[in-house]
Amino acid sequence: MSLVAVLGTGSVGRAIALSLARGGANVSLVSRTPSQVEPLDGVTVISYEEATSDVDAIVIAVPGGALEDLLATQASWLDGAFLVDATNNIEGTTYSQLALFAHYTPTARVARAWCTLGWENFLDPMIDGVPLDLAWCGPEGDDAELLTALIASTGLRPVRVGDLSTDYILEYVTRLTLSLIFGTGRSRKLGLKILEGPNFS
Repeated sequence: MSLVAVLGTGSVGRAIALSLARGGANVSLVSRTPSQVEPLDGVTVISYEEATSDVDAIVIAVPGGALEDLLATQASWLDGAFLVDATNNIEGTTYSQLALFAHYTPTARVARAWCTLGWENFLDPMIDGVPLDLAWCGPEGDDAELLTALIASTGLRPVRVGDLSTDYILEYVTRLTLSLIFGTGRSRKLGLKILEGPNFS
């Protein structure tokens, strides 16, 4: 059973935590004020003082504008861990802030996932019986296998687009998704599907 800590108790963090718990992971939801967090089935709520890097993965799902403060104040235990960045800095020039990880947690292994879909899809990952695709980028090897398994356990179809240098692709996907939702009034129950056939010889 994978051990996962989710940092952030808003809609995104709660949806990720609950979906991972439903998928069989041992999940802790980390909060500055645990007593004020509404409980979730199968999810333990703990404080930052109780949190440690002795987990398989740490998913960061705080608001994008709060990421720097989080990394600056929690770097002592986040650095060196496997961090999955699920944030979007919607007000920024770019949605991702990978430079902050390089600055505050230089020895962490970092991936980006759960940032291209609305959080509602984490709790209900199917449309007409078809699982939505979740694009992600990050390292290969054991971390990639773990993240792929975690995403798949929630019912989403994991699609690795490459290492962190391909993060701009995730940004394109996120911007397109948000444009369809907020620009054309489509439902937040929306995602992109990658269809793949045989290679041409």
